[in-house]
Amino acid sequence: MVSNRFAGHQGAVSSVAFSSDRELVSAEEEWSCSGHVQSWDVAEGTPFGQRRHTGEILSLAVSPRAAFLAAGGEDHTVTLWRLSK
Repeated sequence: MVSNRFAGHQGAVSSVAFSSDRELVSAEEEWSCSGHVQSWDVAEGTPFGQRRHTGEILSLAVSPRAAFLAAGGEDHTVTLWRLSK
């Protein structure tokens, strides 16, 4: 059973991270190693906060209080974004 679908990516989604309160989800697409990250409000299903890492993203994580989103990249860097709706 599917409870919700979050659309908006141009290619395959390779990483997904949920906040601990399950109020937001973030996903990264593999398309052209773009480093594009999109977040959604889970309850509303609405997108917010498009972000871009400098290269291909290998992992995503949301901080325990959903204040930050971190992306680890193939370029040996971690990018940290402040999350806000």
